[in-house]
Amino acid sequence: MELTDNIRAVLEFYSSLGKQQAFCELKHYNGNTEEYIFSRLERAAFDQRDGNSVATFSRYTIWADDVRYLIKSAIESINTQDKEKAVEELTLALNAMGAFVDIQNMFDAQPGRMQFEKPEQILKEYMEFKKL
Repeated sequence: MELTDNIRAVLEFYSSLGKQQAFCELKHYNGNTEEYIFSRLERAAFDQRDGNSVATFSRYTIWADDVRYLIKSAIESINTQDKEKAVEELTLALNAMGAFVDIQNMFDAQPGRMQFEKPEQILKEYMEFKKL
């Protein structure tokens, strides 16, 4: 029951912030986000693939803190009117989140899972986007 209560407390806190307040205490951020964001996500995904339940969530947490850093930094860039930097950081964060979603869709596409999308559909979207 304690875990359930703790999860609800976290959700209640963040949902109470609404759209006007942002809370970001980076707990696992260790720098070099731009350079390592996709390799950190890869390590987490491979741990998930290999059934390494001890490391999987920790690695996803580190990666998610990188995404939080990018968003926080983008907000700071907006506040200092550095639009170019803000757009770059938000674009990297958006692409990192997209990679996470598509990786999870790849797991979901495995036999016996939810199978919302087929891997071929996801990869086809990439090819179509590259043509633009």
